[in-house]
Amino acid sequence: MTTHLQIDAYLAERTATGGITRSTGQHMRSPLSVFADQVPDVAGINRASIIAWMGSLDGLSPSTRGLYYVRVRGFCTWMLRRGLLGVDPFLDVRPPKVPRPVHRCLTGSQATALLAACREPRDRVVVILGLHTGLRRAELASLDVGDLDLVQRTILVRAGKNGHQRLLPLASEAAEVVAAYLAVTGVTCGPLLRNLSQPGLGIRPGTVSRIFSDVAYRGGVKVQAWDRVGPHSMRHTFDTDTYAATGHVPAVRARLGNESLAHTQR
Repeated sequence: MTTHLQIDAYLAERTATGGITRSTGQHMRSPLSVFADQVPDVAGINRASIIAWMGSLDGLSPSTRGLYYVRVRGFCTWMLRRGLLGVDPFLDVRPPKVPRPVHRCLTGSQATALLAACREPRDRVVVILGLHTGLRRAELASLDVGDLDLVQRTILVRAGKNGHQRLLPLASEAAEVVAAYLAVTGVTCGPLLRNLSQPGLGIRPGTVSRIFSDVAYRGGVKVQAWDRVGPHSMRHTFDTDTYAATGHVPAVRARLGNESLAHTQR
């Protein structure tokens, strides 16, 4: 019984039951395949092979090693539950130490500079919604025109992480920017953020990252590739501002759509 075939079954089951999206499954396959290449037969999965596999990851960054550990452990837990493994191979195997990242949020002057550096109406919508709602890049990319109610000033996040939905208030400043964008582009339905070369299509999360990077470099907010200033900085700015205004972690958690309270607290 090959490890690669079981990985196929594992990802297929999790996708079919709604545990993960197809896109997430594709991202999970890479670390699992690395493991399967080293331990090709399920019969060879044991504590010793897990330790040897982890040792082979020394050339990777701590965060990447931590991700690989989590992915393979989840896969092995799935096999345990189905009787494909008799003993937990991760028993007493400690996860790699992953340094806690320092989250970068933007100052008021940086947020102003970011908005001032927007040249295209679409770019301004990405930035204003990122700052005012804390949406993830995938959530921004998946927004539909019908998800925004500019009269009631609300925004429905349908494609939240793990399929969770939430309804957020939309600040008047953000609503005005979106209204101006819709008036200029003539978009009335379908994807809110459009592909410039194919206006009938929406954009991908990677495009949100590129838009942010272009604007951030132009505005002097981002100065080098690894300065930890990225589209998620808008989310961290939003959650910091929300906590400063409310002093209530569960309120921040609800706005962000986080499953883990501990994650929000950090």
